[in-house]
Amino acid sequence: MSDHQGASHAQPKSEAGLPVGRDAPQRRWPLYLGLTVIAVLLIAYFDAGEEPIRPITEPIALPSGGAGK
Repeated sequence: MSDHQGASHAQPKSEAGLPVGRDAPQRRWPLYLGLTVIAVLLIAYFDAGEEPIRPITEPIALPSGGAGK
């Protein structure tokens, strides 16, 4: 009976020796975070094309007369 107790508490391992099952997502979050950062940087690199700088011009309505009084 004691042989079965130790085996029942053993956690399955992958070929790389990492836990499989409930603990696996806890060890994968840095990988997912890194892939997300790389994806955002790639999207920003391809989407952020340079545009020429041009002056912003708008007509301004000034009150006429009465300034010299």
